[in-house]
Amino acid sequence: MKNNKKVKLYFILFCISLTAFFIIIPLLLFLLSNGYLEEGIIGFIKFTLIRIICLIIVILLIIRFFQKTKKAKYLKIIAIIIICLITFFLLKAPILDIKYLFNPQKITLNNISFEIDDVFENSTFYEINGENKEKQYTFRLNKASLQNGKKAQNKNIKAIIYYLPNTKVVIKIYYVV
Repeated sequence: MKNNKKVKLYFILFCISLTAFFIIIPLLLFLLSNGYLEEGIIGFIKFTLIRIICLIIVILLIIRFFQKTKKAKYLKIIAIIIICLITFFLLKAPILDIKYLFNPQKITLNNISFEIDDVFENSTFYEINGENKEKQYTFRLNKASLQNGKKAQNKNIKAIIYYLPNTKVVIKIYYVV
């Protein structure tokens, strides 16, 4: 009997630590980043963790739904297919970008402009807009990168951006006059 209580206690502690690691800590990082943690490897990790959190929430909701109902087997099969599709669409871009982490794509933007999006109460997003020969691009930046660009901003400024092509996370940015 005592052994069974110990196992339950360890399981509860394990679940709490997993919850803290995969949900609470990334959520706090996301809410408190406020213009930071958008670039580099940490930006990629943040992007991926947010998607993993969404996936965990969807899976938990589906599991909770099936705990309350005693429906037919085909609904469970449909739920598994839905979970697989959601997993595919949420994690496709980060998985495809793994090979670009240490060899990101490079683009040079002309006619750049900067935007500060502070629509949300606790979040501010900093963006750079620009065009190259092909089309218009928009990337999220850290606050410091935006401020460096605004200091150097003139009519002939160009931005050289190294980024991940699927998630559009900026790895490094340089401003050239």
